[in-house]
Amino acid sequence: MFKKLTKLSKLFPIIVGLFVTINFMPTIASALTLSQSGGFGISGTITSPPPTTAATITNPTNGQSFTNLPISINGICISGLLIKIFINGIFSGSADCTNDSYSISADLFIGTNNIVAEDYDSLNQSGPASNTVTVSYVNNAVSAESLVNLTSNYAKIGANPGSLLTWPIDISGGTPPYAISVNWGDGKQPILISQTTAGSLNLTHTYSIAGVYNVTINATDTKGGVSFLQLVGVGNGPSSQTSAGNTKSTTVKTVGLSNGQLALIISLLVLIPLITFWLGDMHQKRVIQSKFQSRQKLF
Repeated sequence: MFKKLTKLSKLFPIIVGLFVTINFMPTIASALTLSQSGGFGISGTITSPPPTTAATITNPTNGQSFTNLPISINGICISGLLIKIFINGIFSGSADCTNDSYSISADLFIGTNNIVAEDYDSLNQSGPASNTVTVSYVNNAVSAESLVNLTSNYAKIGANPGSLLTWPIDISGGTPPYAISVNWGDGKQPILISQTTAGSLNLTHTYSIAGVYNVTINATDTKGGVSFLQLVGVGNGPSSQTSAGNTKSTTVKTVGLSNGQLALIISLLVLIPLITFWLGDMHQKRVIQSKFQSRQKLF
């Protein structure tokens, strides 16, 4: 029995040291990120399952026909999620879900339009697709090729207040050049841009205050054709921001570490198992000594 206790006491510091290393090293190591300034920072991402409840489209309804654009797409959703609208499989606008509802202004294609809403969490994981609503758009004055189209690969982009936010968009169709108006949703005057050809361009803006903003983009060609796109812009940081009638609160926290602080953390990660081993070794010696003294008293 004495030999078994001795063996277990030897394993005790190793087991504890391994437990500390295995459980805490990956967590802290995964949280260390290199910042643009050359220092290091801590950031954390908590994994979670994607949304399981689909957003719904309550307006428009199946079978409606439209002759004017843009139309308003409304529905029910889970607050805090990002809603993206897809029309005939093409991204056509986005908005944050606030108070369990959303409202997005969007264009339509000439003819039949199948509208679907999808909700996305902060990890950009999508939930189930909504019900499909089929509507039509009739405009006998223009052809499908002459319609101006706006889209983007990004439904939501953020930047720190005071830092430049760059948003790539694509424009096609119609007759260039295009006059593009961008309202960034923060109360500043909309900016006007002239684009001579179809293709990609970068919109830029600097938010002064942290918040979540509805960004609206209008493009008009030389023949009066108009396209409309609604997106979500973010000024990173703690805020309570009212934008286009919707109140949205968001918090983005960053904790910076100097190189010296980073070195201290790494040193602690190395020293903790060693200190634990030393304490366990001291404990082991005391147990052995106590057993030895007890046996001496018996004789």
